[in-house]
Amino acid sequence: MNALLLYALAGGLVAIIYGVYLAQKIIKLPRGTADMNAISDAIAEGAVAFLKREYTAISLLSLLIVVLMGFTLGWGSAIGFGIGAFCSALAGAVGMNIAVRANIRTSQAAKSGLSLALSVAFSGGAVTGLMVAGLALLSLVITYYLTIANQVGSLSLTPLVALGFGGSLISVFARWEAAFIQKEQT
Repeated sequence: MNALLLYALAGGLVAIIYGVYLAQKIIKLPRGTADMNAISDAIAEGAVAFLKREYTAISLLSLLIVVLMGFTLGWGSAIGFGIGAFCSALAGAVGMNIAVRANIRTSQAAKSGLSLALSVAFSGGAVTGLMVAGLALLSLVITYYLTIANQVGSLSLTPLVALGFGGSLISVFARWEAAFIQKEQT
């Protein structure tokens, strides 16, 4: 295995492991009063409902694109797109989950001072960033090995382009659907 790919793989795994560590650290923090918990639980319920609706639509669109890509650009590109879409969706789901959980813990930490509250809030946001970066590196290495490493002859980077397209499309579609849902509710 290429040394640069090993570095990418190691970097991705370290980012994911540290993100999981921060998430566990956040979840162990105190949640606050009963009133704070009631509000937090309602927000968490809404976030789960939103993600379920959003990811149902995104999954169907992604599956359609994977099939179309497979028949038009080749299955290597379809695999790359699918991996990118899956990792992007996973990072979004983990990020949303931890952000919602970090909110109440940040509010509770603010009772002890600004420094602790900022630390909890920063750690909550860092989980999303670490998951995005870690899963991006991991998906890059996986896509490379599944689609490119064993190619003989001319090298096609199309699966890596499709990987980026899959990851980007999911985040763009998620933003578009969030705006659509918001308009629908007003």
